[in-house]
Amino acid sequence: MTKLEYNPLNPAQLADPYPLFAEAHRESPVFFSERFNLWVVTRYEDIWTALRDPATFSSSVSTTVETSLSPEVEKILEEGWGEVSTLVTSDPPAHTRFRGLINKAFTPRRVAEREGRIRELAESLVDGFEADGHVDLVWQFAYPLPMTVIAEILGVPKRDMDRFKGWSDDLVARLSAELPPDRQIECARSLVDFQHYFSARLDERASDPRDDMLTDLLNARIQGEEPLTRGEQLSMLQQLLVAGNETTTNLIANMVVLLLDRRPSWEAICARPELATSAVEEALRMESPVQ
Repeated sequence: MTKLEYNPLNPAQLADPYPLFAEAHRESPVFFSERFNLWVVTRYEDIWTALRDPATFSSSVSTTVETSLSPEVEKILEEGWGEVSTLVTSDPPAHTRFRGLINKAFTPRRVAEREGRIRELAESLVDGFEADGHVDLVWQFAYPLPMTVIAEILGVPKRDMDRFKGWSDDLVARLSAELPPDRQIECARSLVDFQHYFSARLDERASDPRDDMLTDLLNARIQGEEPLTRGEQLSMLQQLLVAGNETTTNLIANMVVLLLDRRPSWEAICARPELATSAVEEALRMESPVQ
């Protein structure tokens, strides 16, 4: 059995991980990575078993990247709020508390209220390039659509959109174990800037409540549970920013590529738009938005 060269941070492997996945399925469906000090599980049933057993397979370190921080980076981070566990990095019962509180801000009514605005944004973006006969789909549609929706949900004015995008990129970059020192400093400053910006917005909502998600998050309560601390609120907003826009951008782009490679499927959806829901689910299965 050959030793698998597993390194998801390698650009070539990140661009096309499927040959390694196929080799793992054949040769070693569960293997240990010395480089990252973790076990890699590749079969569906094994993954599903792990996900349903948080007592054995904890999520508490699911996004932790072992990297040493320079004194300069640590000093910058001290100006903000420390890292706390929330949805992505906790197990029940803590995860149950976080999910219950955040669900208060994502009620069916809140989601339904957004549909018209999302449709309006999508159509306006398409109108902007339709006459050109060509488009950079990621830059002109897949990125601005979810980014604008999330910014509006979080109450970010249009003038701050570039700043919002910068925060998102830097928060994702911090998950890498191979950031150069200068980039670590940039990302640390960006995180602290993000935290202070939204802490100020939450303070505004405390004195002037609005019918929006920030106010919902600030006021979310579950009987018998403590409300979210400011650090937890900011961590939750951080996760919403990254999880909501990065994944949706990837999904849209991946799905269009898949459909263009399968023209009959594309034509079937054009003829019967009600098939779109199933196509989205299949695209999520075939090309995970997060690798």
